[in-house]
Amino acid sequence: MYPLLKLCYDSAQSARALAVQVNDGEIGTLKLAISSSIELGLILPHVNALRDHLPDLELRVLRGTGPQLVELLKSGEAELAVAAALAPSWDRLDSWKLYEEPFDLVFSRSHRLANKDQVEVGDLITERFLLRTHCESCGDVTERLRLKGVAVDRRHEVSSDQDLISLLELQVGVGVLPQTVGAPQTLLRTSINGVDLTRAIHLYGVAGRQRSPIAGTFMKMLRAAVWPKPH
Repeated sequence: MYPLLKLCYDSAQSARALAVQVNDGEIGTLKLAISSSIELGLILPHVNALRDHLPDLELRVLRGTGPQLVELLKSGEAELAVAAALAPSWDRLDSWKLYEEPFDLVFSRSHRLANKDQVEVGDLITERFLLRTHCESCGDVTERLRLKGVAVDRRHEVSSDQDLISLLELQVGVGVLPQTVGAPQTLLRTSINGVDLTRAIHLYGVAGRQRSPIAGTFMKMLRAAVWPKPH
């Protein structure tokens, strides 16, 4: 019973402290770091829900790669972070899984693969991949493709999804995108038959560090949210 009772107590304390801040007009700032590999649109509805109740809330939204997010948490510049699985480089990270999603193979509508009903591993042997180095799952995705015989060492690297999309439209190669990351109609999305490419998105905080009432409330909102289901 103790963990459940402690959670109830902590929630009550957080709500009480938040109410005091509201009454005193001292709302504070939500300091949130989000991976560059995640679309901001996934998080914004929850930010707006918080702002509906706290119109004077100030936001500090920071972007970065996995290692950069860890540094933002360490320094206190961010209280919470949302990212795919971070490398275990710091033992004070608390994490809670929010949702899982698969990756799609993505390529131009003019690409030779556009005529195929299903893409097989063998169809990719001669392809040059565009790797999203800003994604925490890049190494895992690369290794899974390599184990299936795909020559991912013949590759280009990009550090933003906009650059990835631009190069795909020029047919520089093929890439993979998480299902929640949008792509224009100039590109096609499909799965690779027989290859399981997925990632899990987590909420991160710092273990043992006192969180502000704003961060505590937002953390509970994200953990209780209904996230997109895989197609």
